[in-house]
Amino acid sequence: MKYREIIWLLPLLAFYLVVCIVIADNSLDYDQSRYAMYSENLTKGFYIPADTLYLWNGPGYPIVLMPFAAAKIPYIYAKYLNPFFLFAGVIFFYLLLREYTIRNKAMFGAYLLGLYPPFLPELPMLLTESLCVMLVSGFAFFVVKFYKRGKLRFFITAGIFGAYLILTKVMFAYVIALTMLLSFAFCLWKLQYLKTALICLLSLLFCTPYLAYTYSLTGRFFCWANSGGYVLYWMSNPHPEEWGDYRPWTMIGKDERVSHHVPLYEKLKELNYVEQDDLLKQQALKNIREHPLKYLSNLVSNFGRMWFDYPFSYKYQRPQTLLYMFSNSFLFVCLVLCSYPLFRKTKELPVEIISISYFGIIFIGLSLFVYTNCRYLVPIVPILTVLIFYTFFEVLDVKFKNHTD
Repeated sequence: MKYREIIWLLPLLAFYLVVCIVIADNSLDYDQSRYAMYSENLTKGFYIPADTLYLWNGPGYPIVLMPFAAAKIPYIYAKYLNPFFLFAGVIFFYLLLREYTIRNKAMFGAYLLGLYPPFLPELPMLLTESLCVMLVSGFAFFVVKFYKRGKLRFFITAGIFGAYLILTKVMFAYVIALTMLLSFAFCLWKLQYLKTALICLLSLLFCTPYLAYTYSLTGRFFCWANSGGYVLYWMSNPHPEEWGDYRPWTMIGKDERVSHHVPLYEKLKELNYVEQDDLLKQQALKNIREHPLKYLSNLVSNFGRMWFDYPFSYKYQRPQTLLYMFSNSFLFVCLVLCSYPLFRKTKELPVEIISISYFGIIFIGLSLFVYTNCRYLVPIVPILTVLIFYTFFEVLDVKFKNHTD
């Protein structure tokens, strides 16, 4: 019966398609060109260029794009997949809420999530956010189903969703690894946490072919990407007029404001991307040791970028910032209000709700230590929204006070 109710969510899909059709174009600026490049590499029988070892992203999204690259179909048509990915994420979210509450409440929650404004800027672009929303929602849903039903198919499906999430956005490799370790530790409290730990372990095991491939080229174990040093370097940046957000290397040497990065940039030009990653991490750790207060200041700025799209170095204010400020201020305040009731009821909360809670907390915590912005918060929003609605639907009982004379 729950699956028949999905028909009432179809207006959201229609809305997403209209947005995508009206706004999407053939441009491949910013990160979009990189995903296109990787998809074309895959059609040629490799993923990472052996000469440069340019491993900036996992292969999850380029695999989706492979048919378009192989058939030389314009990538604008690949962008039309995003409405379906996002809609699938809303469906998983709705079905997850239905595990705990009635149809009307779950439908209200699904529409509120589905109309979350920060979903829209990346919807008509060749980027991973819509796919990640689907994968995060699906992962959470099948984790809950495995806890409630205990069937092998839910365990395997949760592992598959977790693995593909890792391959799509490699930050989740560390999130899922830490979630696994924490869950094993929590088994000392409740053995039920073993289910979360095993799902996370299965997700990581499904990724071993990719790790074997990266090891064969880089000689590094547990090598998911070599972009970490880049973002960590900019986050550790001690320059007083820069606040931890990265500047593109194309800007170095052309803009006097970032001329102090030129000496390091000249060294990087002689190295492949694995060696660049090593050097940038070394420099980042040195910056953090020598300028700890500036790094803390950059962390505070990073928190602002994650939630409110502000501040950025050398960047004019944009009206788009208001979209993120309004939406995420509401989301953030709701989370703060829910934190106390959830903490008070920790012993009574289902294990699966606690599990997806610290999954979300770990993601946010790790993201703060490297560069992030509102776009990078988008994938975890379904988890945060689940916690809000679970609190209001299942933990709190809000009533109007009766006044009598």
